[in-house]
Order: sequence, then C-alpha cells, then structure tokens
Amino acid sequence: MDEIKPKSKRGGARPGAGRKRKDPQARSFEETAPTYNRPQIYLSSLEAKHELFAWDRIKMMKSARWLLNNSGLAQRIVRGISRYSVGNGLVPQARTADRAWNKQAERLFEDRVATDAFAFDKSAAVNFYEAQRMIVEQMVTDGEMFAQLAKSENGSAMARFITAEYVGNQSNDDDKNGWHDGVKVNDDNKPVAYRVLSSPTDQRGAVTDVPAGDMIHIRKLHRYGFLRGVTWLCSSVSRIQDLRTMLENEQLAANLNSKIGIVIESQDAGNIGLGSSMRKTTSGTTEEVTFDRLTAGTGSVQLKPGEKLSAHTFDRPNVNFAPWMEFMVREISWAAGISPELIWNMSGVGGAVARHILQDAEVFFSDIRQVLEFQFCRRFWRYWIWNRIQAGELPYPGDDWWRSDWIAPQRLTVDTGRDGKLRLDLVRSGLLSTQRYFNELGQDSEAETEDIIRNAAVRKRMVDEIAAEEGVELTVEEVFPPAPGTAPMLPAQPAPDDAETLTPPAAV
Repeated sequence: MDEIKPKSKRGGARPGAGRKRKDPQARSFEETAPTYNRPQIYLSSLEAKHELFAWDRIKMMKSARWLLNNSGLAQRIVRGISRYSVGNGLVPQARTADRAWNKQAERLFEDRVATDAFAFDKSAAVNFYEAQRMIVEQMVTDGEMFAQLAKSENGSAMARFITAEYVGNQSNDDDKNGWHDGVKVNDDNKPVAYRVLSSPTDQRGAVTDVPAGDMIHIRKLHRYGFLRGVTWLCSSVSRIQDLRTMLENEQLAANLNSKIGIVIESQDAGNIGLGSSMRKTTSGTTEEVTFDRLTAGTGSVQLKPGEKLSAHTFDRPNVNFAPWMEFMVREISWAAGISPELIWNMSGVGGAVARHILQDAEVFFSDIRQVLEFQFCRRFWRYWIWNRIQAGELPYPGDDWWRSDWIAPQRLTVDTGRDGKLRLDLVRSGLLSTQRYFNELGQDSEAETEDIIRNAAVRKRMVDEIAAEEGVELTVEEVFPPAPGTAPMLPAQPAPDDAETLTPPAAV
C-alpha cells in the first residue's frame, strides 16, 4: 500500500519541506556576517583616545621591556632600528642669512651640549647625540619618550628626560577632571598639560603638572586621536614569546638527545641496559629514577639473542622548524615596520633584491629621522639658541634665528663603488649639488668645502716655501698633478679692456 504524504493547508506537499533554511547573501559587505569559525573582533571604543586604556598600555610596555631583556630578536629590532636610523646622531646646521653667526652657533652648540652630558641632560646621563639613540630605543620599546625643557642653576637651557611610566593619572578622579592617562586636552583634543608622577607605583605621591609648551612628547603616532604612544611590538609581543618557547623546547630536546650516545634495541620488556648493574636513586623531586651505571674500564657489551646495539638518532629540530621560525620572524618584523631580511638573515638574497630591501628600509628609517628631527631636535635647538641669545652669548642675527637643517647619517648601500660613481657623475654634470652630495654622506657641506679650500691653500704655501728654500721654481700642478681625465687648473686670466672687447676683428 502506498504511503500517504501529508498535505499542506493549501493542498499538496510542499517541495523541500523539512530541509534546513539557507541564509541569503544579502549583505553589501560579507565580513559583517557573524561566524563561529573565528574569534569575534572587539574594540573597546570608536573614540581613539579611549581605545587604549592605561592598564593595557602599561601591560604591553612591561612585556616589551621584558622581551628586550630576554629575547635576542627583540633586542635586534630595538637596537637595529635605533642604530640604522640615527647612527652617530643628527647634526645641526644653522641656516640664517649670517654665515659667520651660523658657524659660531654651531660651534657653541657642539662644544656645550652636543658632546657634554653634564651641560645637556639634567641627570647627566647622555649628551645630545647619545640622547637621540636613547629616544628611538625608548620610542620602539615603550612607544614614547618625554623631554621637559628645563634650565640649569645658572639659567642655561637643558633637557629633563621622563620615561613613559612617570606620566599618567594618579587616581580615577583624574578622568573626571579632564585628564586621560596623564594628558589633559582642550576641546580640540590638543594637549595642554602633562601630569608627571613622583613615583609610578605610589598613588598618593606628589605630582607635577607640566604645561604642554614645556614638554616634548616624542612618539610615532599610532592612530590619529591617540594621546599616548604604543610600543611598536604591540602586535608581536605574543609571537616573540611563542618563538622563545619554541626555541627553549628545541634546546631542551637537543640537550636531552646529546646525553644519549647508544641504545639497545630489544623486544624484551624487562630492564635493558648496557650490560651493567641497574640502580634506583631519588631525584630532587622525591621521585625514583632508574639509572644504568656504566662499568669502568674497557670491554664489550654482552647482548642477548634478538638485541641490537645502535647509535642514538638525533632528529631535533625537525626539518619544518626552520621554515616555520622564519615565517614567525617575518610576521614579527613586519609588525615592527622593518624588513625581516635586514634584522634576521640576508644570505641568499641577490643584488637587485638586496637593493630593494635597503631602499625600503631607507624609507622606514627616514620616517623615524623625521619624527626625531621635527619633534625633538628642532624644538630643542630653538629653545637652546634663544636661551643663549637672551643670555648675551650669541648676538641676535635677525628674525630667521630659528632656521636650521639637520644632517642625517649616510644612507645604506650594498654597492658603494657604483653608487658613489653615479653621484660623482651627477655632481660633475650639474644635476646634483655638492651640498646634497655631502649631506647624503652624512657630512657638513660647508665644512667639507672649507677644508678643501684650506687644504689647497696650505699646499700652495708649502710648495712656494720649499721651492724658495731650494732655489727652484715649482707649481702646485707639478707637485700634485691632476688625476687622469680631469681638466688642468689654469691660472686666472685678466679681463680684457673695453676697447679690445668692443673692437671687431679686422677683415682679412
């Protein structure tokens, strides 16, 4: 007898009855659809200044500092970025219309604060050039660095450096009074004051509110609207910790494998050793461990039927460990913003690829130099120069007293010969100025030009003096002939008279 199918109220069986309903793809952006295949994304606030809470910032800062102390990769990222970006430090060049004043200001700055920590830093720990490396390292690790414009006892301009943990709210009441994680802002979200704590762990300690005009907040902006800096390792702290755990586990396995020289393979389930007595001993954890005590002297190992003596196979780390570790390092490096080849391994990279990597890295390092130059160097230069003008140690050169340029360290290159020849050809053809050429080498163009002229003058004077002593006639070109392929230096010719210039040649 045929089965009677149920009918719907409208008559007849519904096609597809009982099947799971499908959700229509009716979203403009499918990424907004909920899914249980991955964790849900959570963002604390859409307002940037409330996205990063003080607790989260401090927790990441502590983790980054711990990794700097215990991870070689973290140290390479922090120290490498600082070393490649700053080198020996950005060097100031005064750029007023008075060239004599420029030289006087540069020399005074160099002698006083650039190389003297006692006259520059309130704690006398770093000079101006050393401070630049320190600032970049703090900026990468902590996310930021503070420098308060201060004065010495005799009124000279100095800097007081403050690390990130000393700027913050003292209590929850600070949030109600317009403070956010140690920064007070106006209605335009512009910082107007910073709260400096006497102790980051003492909630009842004294605080000092420093006006924003007296505080330099050095940081690379994580997102527009953020009031504090974030460690550059914020998205890779967990990855570096995982990498350290992997390395430690592999090292532990390698140590264990290295203690086992030979093994006896047997189907016997009893105690199998190397032919000597078995004994039990108690370890430090009160557990009993069985040891095979080797007999002193030489001899052969007595094997039972079916047993085989073989060397222990060392198979750690396995073949997939190195590629996986390289993938981890690549993700960690890109999270910090730097090419992984530059901080990890450049072996096997061809010349063209290496030049591309260095070009990409140079853009990254130039960005850091701009942060350091515009946020710290220029501001302290103006503060220090104006302080010396007011003290009467420097004359007032004019309304352009504040102008300055900054010489960056020499650019990275893997082909100094070819790059150097290219730039020399550009200089000779007039397509590159000598000032830009020297600046790319990390040198002061005016100082180098002056040295060249003085060296030529010294040569000429020495040639004339020695020639007079020997009673002969000599020229500089005879003693120092020009290099092959260069035009000889001819003595200056007197200008012709006006009459000779205007008189046309006689017709032949």
